[in-house]
Amino acid sequence: MVTKKRKILVTGATGIVGSYIASTFPKDTLLLTSRDTMDITDKRTVMGVFDSFQPTTVIHLAAKTNVDECEKDTEDAHLVNGLGTQHIAEGCNAANATLIYISTGAVFNGKKKFYTEKDKPSPVNVYGRTKLFGEKAVQKLVKDYIIIRAGWIVGGPGKEKKFLSHIMKQVRDGVKEIHVINDTFGTLTYAKELANYMKFLLDTNKKGIYHYGSEGICSRYDIAQHLIHLLQTDIAVIPVPSDFFANKFFAPRPAREVIRSIKLPKEYSSEWRQSLTSYIMNELL
Repeated sequence: MVTKKRKILVTGATGIVGSYIASTFPKDTLLLTSRDTMDITDKRTVMGVFDSFQPTTVIHLAAKTNVDECEKDTEDAHLVNGLGTQHIAEGCNAANATLIYISTGAVFNGKKKFYTEKDKPSPVNVYGRTKLFGEKAVQKLVKDYIIIRAGWIVGGPGKEKKFLSHIMKQVRDGVKEIHVINDTFGTLTYAKELANYMKFLLDTNKKGIYHYGSEGICSRYDIAQHLIHLLQTDIAVIPVPSDFFANKFFAPRPAREVIRSIKLPKEYSSEWRQSLTSYIMNELL
């Protein structure tokens, strides 16, 4: 029996998770695309790329991930996260390709201590709702799919424009103290480890929905404290409630964006401090 050579189409390849794909998968199997080379919101463009490349596998990373921007511009969030994902799913259907879709723990409402693959989604914000729309499109249209719900993603130095980079900027600016939210909790996901997990799922022909993140529960206050400890600075980390930043971060957020897997092999998951240390010491410093 002749095994068909894997040809992997990657969307959102210039993002945080995308930055690890070329070092995780054989380069000669990859077609790395960004919004400039394949706008997923344009169905004709998407189908044109599928027709010319004929992928056997698609890793769909392209997304609008800024939670507050999604809340502010609902239409664009749905266009990118919802319809964009539907276009990719339709392309996979036509090409009979396997689809890996990166979703989020934000599809849950945060009222439980943690969520497994068996729990029913119930998002509280536009970001979560549009990502859930994408999940449903994938399940409806694609025969062989892998949906991975990730936690709070860290990684991709220079590409991560959110929490860690914000803390690092304050450190470089020489501030004496930083205020960090300590009343919402989540699961940390190191993008490099996520890319390795994707390869494992593909190589072992897994299908269905998977949760992926480091072991343990943390708040952003916990993450900031660990970062400051590794940086060996004497900056004070001050815990504050979510409403301290209500004007800046106005979108509703789950109180507990904690995900666990009942399917994940233990060797593919590290304790969150270990994952964060690995990223900071090997890539950020």
